Amino acid sequence: MGRTKDPKLLELRRRKAISLFENGMTQSKIAMTVNVSRQSVSRWVRAFRREGVDGLRSRPKSGRPPKLTEDQKKELIGFLGIMVGHSKGRPVGSAAIAELIHDQFGIEFHKHHIPRLLRALKKSLHRLEDSGEPT
Repeated sequence: MGRTKDPKLLELRRRKAISLFENGMTQSKIAMTVNVSRQSVSRWVRAFRREGVDGLRSRPKSGRPPKLTEDQKKELIGFLGIMVGHSKGRPVGSAAIAELIHDQFGIEFHKHHIPRLLRALKKSLHRLEDSGEPT
């Protein structure tokens, strides 16, 4: 299995590793088979022994939740298209985008964080286009 971030596929990989372990395969051999480190397999085995199948389940992502919801991001993409259209070819500044976000959604973004947000929006726009969803 290649690298993936899909929680269901990651959970399947952990379950496969435990199945191999229960059938007598060594942790090192399992690690090579499922393309992970031996330490990961060891961690999964410990979790399985401690919590059973529940120990192999995917956990919610940790960290700070995003400031903008997915719907707000889609709406923002539309607003940015309008802004760019009205700018007559001149670049739209980060401060103007931060102000737009504040006016439309009541969310504070410092202008220095706008480029990172735009990169994330570009990635999510590509995901929407790949999934066939209307943008």
